[in-house]
Amino acid sequence: MANATIIYFDGTWDCGDIIRNFRTVDSEIEALHVRSFEDGVATVLPNLDCDITDFAEIIAGCFAKDSNFGEEVMSAFNCNENAKFSGIKFNFNGVTLVVTKENADADKIFDMWNAIMESRYLKSCGVDQEVIRIIETTKMEFKDEEACKLWKQYAKVNNNIANYACRWAKYMQHLIRTESMSFRAISVVAASKIEPTGTSGFMHGCAVEILRQCWKYGVGIFMT
Repeated sequence: MANATIIYFDGTWDCGDIIRNFRTVDSEIEALHVRSFEDGVATVLPNLDCDITDFAEIIAGCFAKDSNFGEEVMSAFNCNENAKFSGIKFNFNGVTLVVTKENADADKIFDMWNAIMESRYLKSCGVDQEVIRIIETTKMEFKDEEACKLWKQYAKVNNNIANYACRWAKYMQHLIRTESMSFRAISVVAASKIEPTGTSGFMHGCAVEILRQCWKYGVGIFMT
C-alpha cells in the first residue's frame, strides 16, 4: 500500500491553461500540477525531472485512505458539494493513463506504463508482430518471491536492461515449451528475435547476470 499523498494548494500559474499548483508533504516529488478537474477526474502534469517510479508512488498515494488529494483539488477548483474525486489522468513520456481506486497501486501503474512503452519500442525496432504478441501475453517466471522482489528493485534502477532481460526471458519460456532445442540454442534464437538489430555486450551481460539471479530457468539455461 502506497503512503498517503498529502498536499496543500499553493497558487496558480497561467501557461495557456490555468494550472493549480499543490505542494506535497514528505514526498520524493515536491509538487503536483493539476491542469483540470472534470467529471471526477483530475488531469495531473508530471514534473519534468521526476522518475516514473516516484511519480507512480505519489499518484497511488492520492487514493490512500488518509490522503487529502481529492478534497484539496476540489476546493481549488471551487467544485460544488456534489462533486466527487474518482480518478487521475496523466501523460508521462507520451503515454496517457487513467488511474482509479481499482488500479491505484504503484507497481500496477508502472507496469501499465512500461507495457505501452515496450510495445512501442518493439514495433519501432521491427520486431515481428507474433513475437510481440508472445512477449505481451507471457508472464515472466521467477525462482521464488525473493527473486521477484529483487527483480523489481533492479528494474527501478536499470529499467532499460530489465526490459531487455524480461522480453528475452519471456520469449525463451515460449521456446522452452514449444521447441526441442538445447538451452544454448534457445537463448541465441530468442535474443535474435527480440532484438533484431542487436544490443550492446554490456547490456547483454547485465541481462544474463540478473536472469541468473531471478529467472526460474536462469541458472540452467546459461550454464549449458
